[in-house]
Amino acid sequence: MRNAESAIGSPGLGYKHSPRVCDRPARRRAPFIPHSSFRIQHSRRRAFTLVELMVVVVILGILATIVTVSVNDYLVKGKQTAAKAEIARISEALNLFYLDHDRYPDNDEGLAALKQTTPQHPQGILQGDLLDPWGRLYVYVYPGVHGVFDLLSLGADGQEGGTGADTDVVSWEESKP
Repeated sequence: MRNAESAIGSPGLGYKHSPRVCDRPARRRAPFIPHSSFRIQHSRRRAFTLVELMVVVVILGILATIVTVSVNDYLVKGKQTAAKAEIARISEALNLFYLDHDRYPDNDEGLAALKQTTPQHPQGILQGDLLDPWGRLYVYVYPGVHGVFDLLSLGADGQEGGTGADTDVVSWEESKP
């Protein structure tokens, strides 16, 4: 027993007192609350009210609407830009057809003439479907009203004229932004 006491109480180990004796006062316990009313009040303070949740849902709905409208505008502009690029590509193919045949395709031949094989173009001048970004055929008119030929996409609505997404994309205005 002496060895144990000397080891515990020795000043070399850093203990001033034996582990059974402590200078600190005993910890006080919280008073016993027989009902769980404290827990209910505590949880009510941390929870969101129905009004707060509804406000958050409304704000998220507004943000989702704004994002959807913005993305839709970019998609429309992207389709119109793609149609302009495709009209420029088809116009170049029509000019190449003219160089090969000394004429442009007439209205009966239409743009299908660009797909026909020739000795100069064994796979045709253009391959693939000639559809605008909205899935419709491009309109080709020869002789054109605005140029040698008129080439246009009727936009999202498929009708002549229109504004916004329904704006026609035409060959005679391809240089305009």
